[in-house]
Amino acid sequence: MLFFTALLMHSISGLAQIQTGELPPSRTPKTALPEPPVVEMPEVDGQALRRQTREAPHRKKLHFARVLNVDIDIKKQGDQRRIDQGKLYRLVIRSEGAFSLQLIFDRYHLPPGAELFVYSKKHDHVLGAFTSANNKEAGGLPVAPVKGEQVVIEYYEPDQSPFDGDLVLSKVGHDFLGIWD
Repeated sequence: MLFFTALLMHSISGLAQIQTGELPPSRTPKTALPEPPVVEMPEVDGQALRRQTREAPHRKKLHFARVLNVDIDIKKQGDQRRIDQGKLYRLVIRSEGAFSLQLIFDRYHLPPGAELFVYSKKHDHVLGAFTSANNKEAGGLPVAPVKGEQVVIEYYEPDQSPFDGDLVLSKVGHDFLGIWD
């Protein structure tokens, strides 16, 4: 849990996240797409976790989220559609009762021209585009929490990429305190 809190602080600081500020491809008027598949996270007892947090005031760091370990390959498990000159992959992560969700990709290696977006189901909180500028030697990417109990992961990869992108989600943080409130 301490590791997760440190990752959150690092990702919120902006040091790990270079974003272009564009809109996701699915938000353009010419793109009509079906709803992407939903991956349901295991149940989290937020009420019990809030009670435990209140009863442990001696902690030096705020624990706001339950870490859920996953192994989700966005390109294999997401809905795949051809758009423009490439492929668009979309997938929803849902954790009932979460105030926000943080995503940690342990495998993140995007080719030039590829874009990753993470946004709330209502489209009122959008992060991205994350690009090849975010590639690190270690290969991972922590993404700051996105409001709500559902987040959409949207990945676009152009046809003429010099290599196939690698995008695997390893952790989902279920915010049980409401850090955005």
